[in-house]
Amino acid sequence: MAPAHKSEIEVRIAADGQVEILVTGQPGPSCTDVVAAFEALGPVVAEERTAEYYDVPAGAAVETRRGR
Repeated sequence: MAPAHKSEIEVRIAADGQVEILVTGQPGPSCTDVVAAFEALGPVVAEERTAEYYDVPAGAAVETRRGR
């Protein structure tokens, strides 16, 4: 049995009220689902994807094709 990955959400609130959310341990674009819950608090000003965003989650199918 494979160990479950541990996801963490770090929320930083600046003195001016701006909120920064960092999601770790959630490979692939599924991290955007986690952040979407926070979007109800206000508009997204900027988005930065980490290397973890581009990781392929365990068990996901990957298809590669060769050009002719």
